[in-house]
Amino acid sequence: MGDTHRYTTLGVGVTGGIGSGKTEACRIFESFGLRVLYADTIARNLIDTDEQIRRSVRRLFGDGIYLDSGLDRKEVAKRIFADEDLQKKLNAIVHPVVLNAIDGELRSARGRGEEHIVMVEAALMFESGADRMLDYTVLIDAEQEHRVSRVVQRDHSNRTEVMQRIKAQLPVSEKARRADFIIQNNGTRDELTRKCEFIYNVLCRIAEGK
Repeated sequence: MGDTHRYTTLGVGVTGGIGSGKTEACRIFESFGLRVLYADTIARNLIDTDEQIRRSVRRLFGDGIYLDSGLDRKEVAKRIFADEDLQKKLNAIVHPVVLNAIDGELRSARGRGEEHIVMVEAALMFESGADRMLDYTVLIDAEQEHRVSRVVQRDHSNRTEVMQRIKAQLPVSEKARRADFIIQNNGTRDELTRKCEFIYNVLCRIAEGK
């Protein structure tokens, strides 16, 4: 006989500002055996493959915005960085479809009852409304100097550019107010692992008690 135990699956969001280490935290959660849905990966795939999105993006940016390899992401990034209204219009095209895809994955997981936790990584967790379909949210945060240093090193950008990107995001104080758990990521990977393990154990206890 196989294991017939069914879980009440928790949907748990992971978010954080640029350079906070949210993706690294998600890799750690994956190492504990959890499945992580990456909103950015889902969005990239849909932008390249969903015909309705492609038509809407072409109307917004022009036919030349798609290359043979897919969306010209460098051109899009350059244009939306200089035009907040254009960025809002792009988000209005992409976010509802991405949220629908994530919602479908969560509903499917809850229907099967085979996973006690499914995590969703999204930079714009609260801005997009993704948190409303989740049971809990985890904010990964770090001191600003740590965040700037990480992004400069990772993206080979300069401090001014990184600070502009940080200022364009929802303030950390607002994310912290709305999150259920907060992990401060100012130390080593081992320290981050221990903090993620603590949150993982708490979530497991919640899932088992539901």
